[in-house]
Amino acid sequence: MNLNRLLKRQIKKSFGNVEHVPKEFLPFINSVNQSYIHYENDRNLLENIMTVNSKELTESNALLRSVAHAQNSLLENLKSALTQLRANNSIHNSINGREEIKLENISEIIQQEIRIKNQHEESLKKSEKIQEYQLIVQGIISKLLKLTHKNGELKELMSEALDIILELHVTQTQPKIGIFLANRNKIRLISQKNFPSDLLDKYSKDKIQYKTFLSRESLEKEEIFFTSSDHFIDGENLKNETHYGQYNVPILCGDIPLGLLVIYLPHKYKRNEIEIKALKSIAATLSLILNKNKADKELVKIKMAIEQSESSIVITNSKNEIEYVNPFFEKLSGYSFKDVEGKNPKLIKSNVTTVSTYKEMWKTLKKEGKWKGELCNKKKNGELFWENVNISTIKNKNGHAINYVAVKDDITEQKALAKILKKKEKEYQEIVESANDAIYRTDHNDKFNYANTLLEQITGYSNKELMKMYLID
Repeated sequence: MNLNRLLKRQIKKSFGNVEHVPKEFLPFINSVNQSYIHYENDRNLLENIMTVNSKELTESNALLRSVAHAQNSLLENLKSALTQLRANNSIHNSINGREEIKLENISEIIQQEIRIKNQHEESLKKSEKIQEYQLIVQGIISKLLKLTHKNGELKELMSEALDIILELHVTQTQPKIGIFLANRNKIRLISQKNFPSDLLDKYSKDKIQYKTFLSRESLEKEEIFFTSSDHFIDGENLKNETHYGQYNVPILCGDIPLGLLVIYLPHKYKRNEIEIKALKSIAATLSLILNKNKADKELVKIKMAIEQSESSIVITNSKNEIEYVNPFFEKLSGYSFKDVEGKNPKLIKSNVTTVSTYKEMWKTLKKEGKWKGELCNKKKNGELFWENVNISTIKNKNGHAINYVAVKDDITEQKALAKILKKKEKEYQEIVESANDAIYRTDHNDKFNYANTLLEQITGYSNKELMKMYLID
């Protein structure tokens, strides 16, 4: 399995193994890995979009500056030529009607160039404002991306995210802004900034229906909705508050709605396409944070399952050096992880298990990639114990073994009980065979399946013959 680098780092941090965890958890790990891959792809796509946008703005700005500089140069040259023409009395006195027309044409050209120059200056200022805004957005995205590497409660991460998003300065005053998590047809407020009591009362329940016009439309159609009118939860207006419009920004993972970013705006606030693009990038980054947080929680569940398992779990590398053992192994064997880290599992090997068993084990592992059997091992204090062992080989994409994962159950008590039962069975057999009565047993069809020696003597049939006969013919 080709794991995402972030997931590898988390597994190494949690389990001491950079590549894998036990086979039993691989489907779960694969699910987590897909979330990480989706997160990484979205992040790379987002960063690429931001880089391309920044490059386009820089090139556009440079072009406008170049044009403006050329216009300024042409204008200055025309002004200079006109001044010289009018200052030259000999030429001025000899100007005829046709020359006057040319002079007027030059004046018109100058005026036209002045208008063009002003237009380009206005475009340049607009471009500079866009570029400045884009830099702010890039700064926000950069800060939000850092949250994807941060562990913690989702509520706290979303609160930090809102503080960062407020740097966007959507309005002159601090806007009322909140993040909601989506689950089927319900949403739940996870974090907010500057919400008045009226809004908080409306979101006091854990989950609420999608009754807001914008919330429903935004999540169902998977697009940003904007209004400067009065659409609120349940269609009601806020009490004692200035009328607000809204930005409703869906937070999506593919076509799955994860949540909603809502920004309440002043009445008659105008839609801004630059803001729309910025909010799309912000929503995509929030999706990364939500997915990463979910993947981290799933990884924690796997770690807890392994560490609380009542089976010994041992992970070794391709050189058969121990990279991880769980707490139950430490409890059962008496060896701590520090005692066995980097060492060969033969450290707990006893002389009870035959050499041929180990040879067969490695032969099977190389051929089939897995082995199941019983091994007798030795604890740190010298005490022997039996284990039912399942070993799986973890291979890389080239088919080479990189790890071995052993999941082992302690069967020492079962083995001891089986030994006692076998001894008792032998004693019972001796008693039955030496009895002075004929003793036999039949199945449900009255066919003999056991007969002692005395019955053979009485009937004259051998045991083999009796086993083919019925009690009643």
